[in-house]
Amino acid sequence: AGLNVTHQLEMSEVRDAVRSVSDSGEFLYRVSQGYMDCLRSCGDKGPGAIGCHDPCAVMVLLDSSLFQARRGCVVVEVKGEYTRGATIADFSGRLGEAQTDVLLKVDAPRFYKEFARLIAALPWKAPK
Repeated sequence: AGLNVTHQLEMSEVRDAVRSVSDSGEFLYRVSQGYMDCLRSCGDKGPGAIGCHDPCAVMVLLDSSLFQARRGCVVVEVKGEYTRGATIADFSGRLGEAQTDVLLKVDAPRFYKEFARLIAALPWKAPK
């Protein structure tokens, strides 16, 4: 999932959604605190500042209906002085045949609810 989609979600919302659903949710909440602290110390603040990259990658595989996508051709810019390494999504066909689904939008409320439901279903229990 591109940054345009992963930053439509708030990591703090994901964490809040799973915190009280199960031992797995509480573990995920606690273990992700260091990640949040690190990114905030680097200046990532404000809405959408800490994107949900890994959760998006997993959730699109488990429930693609949470996302809006469009078929397109994706290429990596390799010649640009300022854009080298950037991915380019072409929906016009100028760069080649459409070979992948490009995510455009995520249904955030449904995402949080479904992610929490799946975390709650994990069988892991915290050691006593």
